[in-house]
Amino acid sequence: MVTPVADSSPWLQDEFSPLCDGVTSSQQDGGIVPVIVGTIPLLGGDMIITVADLGDGVVDGLDVLELATAVLARNFELLRRRSDVYTELDKAEYLLLRTLDQLGPTDIGSLAAAVGLDPSTAGRQVAGMESRDLVDRTLSPDDRRRSMIAPTEAGRQRMTATRARRRTATAEMLADWTDQELQQLGDLLTRYNKAIADRYLQPDKD
Repeated sequence: MVTPVADSSPWLQDEFSPLCDGVTSSQQDGGIVPVIVGTIPLLGGDMIITVADLGDGVVDGLDVLELATAVLARNFELLRRRSDVYTELDKAEYLLLRTLDQLGPTDIGSLAAAVGLDPSTAGRQVAGMESRDLVDRTLSPDDRRRSMIAPTEAGRQRMTATRARRRTATAEMLADWTDQELQQLGDLLTRYNKAIADRYLQPDKD
């Protein structure tokens, strides 16, 4: 539990900013509440207060989810920077290869739509991956004006290696979770991702 402080005074900034990524404030019903960004070692102990602790005591379901997803985005970045998960591929390359592996040979427009990118951005990413021999292009048998993108063997091998490292990292972090808890989290995250896709990636039904 993070102890509340009355306001984000200069003292708070001077005291904690050298120990964390920063201190900001948030207007809530009870007044100005400081928000600590990063980690702060607790005086006289081995515990560290992190952004993951900021949700202690939050009971409203949407508030819990709102904060948890903000922290999750930060944690994914920590995983990228502080582990060996993305030594073969970066995050964007990995997701594009996983998508292509699921969809099969796909044109740029369909690939972009599947992952929520505009076609020009997807095209630049695919061009970079093609230069690294991660994907190749072939002409569509149905429309010779369209290029179809598919993973190369090297791309599949790197995708498989990255997937294995991601699985290992997750297994180590959640070693004390039961199989049922892992399945529940996976099901809920899948449902959450589907809700986002339905809202932002599917064509309007009007």
